[in-house]
Amino acid sequence: FKVEMLLPDGRSLIELDDNITFAPVKAGPSVSASAVPASLAAGVRTTLDVRVQIQGRLPRAGYVDVHLPGSLRLNDGDITQVLQSFVNGTPGSMFVEASNGQTGIVRVRIDADTSLADGLINSTAICTGIGTNCVRTPTTFIERKLLLENAVLRMTLSQIRNLAGGYSGDFKVKTYLPYGNLLVESNEAVAGSTLVIGALADATVIPA
Repeated sequence: FKVEMLLPDGRSLIELDDNITFAPVKAGPSVSASAVPASLAAGVRTTLDVRVQIQGRLPRAGYVDVHLPGSLRLNDGDITQVLQSFVNGTPGSMFVEASNGQTGIVRVRIDADTSLADGLINSTAICTGIGTNCVRTPTTFIERKLLLENAVLRMTLSQIRNLAGGYSGDFKVKTYLPYGNLLVESNEAVAGSTLVIGALADATVIPA
């Protein structure tokens, strides 16, 4: 940061500090997140229901990354897609922008209208006089382009394979801005599920 002290004419500089340090801005934790397979049977193909409640504001053009644990597999039989999605209870238009079966990471764009910015990214602030009278154009964010605090996102992902039985391991859920791959919020300890080992329908053992 830089701080200047000026005389009342707004031009005559009398003191200056142009090297003010600031603590790094870190990604905050998501208020809550869950990821639950529709079926808990080990070895079956199922869908995955994901819920994320963001803590701060996030552009609708942003991303949600879901990291699957090792006991679940993406893109099983076909590419994983968003079957249905909701934003604050209203049907959404989320879609899978990228998925990697090796890393178990699926990236979902929140709004299919990729032109949606945060409502302020392209705005300008004009200051007059000594600098105390500043006007931003547009004066406020465009609400439909921005998710406000505590917004709830829900999605159902297809083509998920449950693997071995037992505890699946934890999921990770992260949100990103739509530009620059900038991390906004992160929850790296989203509880998984216990996958149930089924009983064989029939088995016969014949001694030699």
